[in-house]
Amino acid sequence: MNSLRNPLLLNPLKSLTDRELEIAKMYADGLGNLEIANILDVKQNTVSTIKKRIFDKLKIENFVELIELIKDHH
Repeated sequence: MNSLRNPLLLNPLKSLTDRELEIAKMYADGLGNLEIANILDVKQNTVSTIKKRIFDKLKIENFVELIELIKDHH
């Protein structure tokens, strides 16, 4: 019943902004900071900052956990 009131329990990816989700998917596809920065035409530093935000919001510590979350919830 809790999950009906809190969709984040069902899908933690819903806590991400559209941009964060876009970058999370790019990481899951195996792209690195530089590649993502070039594709999105932003600084590599910006991508690193967003990555930290993604990891903090999802309470994860590495790309393996990120890939599993994306595979399970998207």
